[in-house]
Amino acid sequence: MRRFKTFSYTVLLLLLMATCKEPQVTEYDLNLTDQQKATVTMRGVWGQPSDIVLPFGTTETVLDNILLTFTISDDYGPQAFSSIGADDVFLADGNATWNWKDATTLEDIELNGVSPISQIKVMKGGGKLRLTFYYDGVSGGRTEGIGEYGVTLVKISPK
Repeated sequence: MRRFKTFSYTVLLLLLMATCKEPQVTEYDLNLTDQQKATVTMRGVWGQPSDIVLPFGTTETVLDNILLTFTISDDYGPQAFSSIGADDVFLADGNATWNWKDATTLEDIELNGVSPISQIKVMKGGGKLRLTFYYDGVSGGRTEGIGEYGVTLVKISPK
């Protein structure tokens, strides 16, 4: 009789555990569009620059400490943009945002509230992000540093 009670309690406990599990939600369950998936991929802090390409006359360390942050909205759309460590290149006000220039290609990002750069090209792959952009220089500023920049970043943390 004691074995029967132990067996009954074990079966009851297993049944309770099986019925109390919360469903696991994956990104596939959300039915995200390609644009939303790409936006989620961009979300986070990007840094650890490598493969830096600079135009002639640029200070060699201008991108050495760059950190870019892309945040997303509750509906998985682009939201805020901020940068640290490249203040001469990304002059962002407190309300900087980002968006996809073309929802089909998902390669070019438009930056709003950032000067003098308003667009960056993004090439993703293998957990890395290759940014290329053209810097026109600050209006009325010096001519050094004007040209095409390139830097590879890795995601440091999701945001």
